[in-house]
Amino acid sequence: MGLFSWLFGNKKAVTAVDVEPIEYNGYLIYPEPKQEGGQFRIAGRICKKK
Repeated sequence: MGLFSWLFGNKKAVTAVDVEPIEYNGYLIYPEPKQEGGQFRIAGRICKKK
């Protein structure tokens, strides 16, 4: 194992996933969790329906 891969880990490409939005009070919520160090961070988008 090389020094840089030991320090920074072996990064793998993340593929995009189609996410079904959740509708709430006229808004669309797209959950998009992000992986960080073996855990997931809460992330997403909130859009207003036209």
